[in-house]
Amino acid sequence: MKVDINNAGTRYTLLESIEYREHFVTVPRGFITDFASIPKILWSIYPPTGYYAHAALLHDYIYSTGGRCVGLFPTTRKEADEWFFMQMKTDGVGWRTRWTMYFAVRLFGRSSWKN
Repeated sequence: MKVDINNAGTRYTLLESIEYREHFVTVPRGFITDFASIPKILWSIYPPTGYYAHAALLHDYIYSTGGRCVGLFPTTRKEADEWFFMQMKTDGVGWRTRWTMYFAVRLFGRSSWKN
């Protein structure tokens, strides 16, 4: 995945589109993400660009569109979180990290969901 990083190292701009065939979603070139939205104090344990970055990109994109980027039907926030979990599993992220990240987005993601 090719990205351009801002000077603060906190925002990443996609330099190429990323396709998630199993979800019928393409994240367009130019999309800006922070990958995993993790407080800086936890970056030594869970860096934003960890093994889950590919799944976090999908999750960020779905959240940024309020689920309207998926096929003909809007996706709910809960479904977006479940897709994040499933993509992490597909990407080989360990079960403990998958569950930790999933519970974090369920608990703290509401304010980022775009209606």
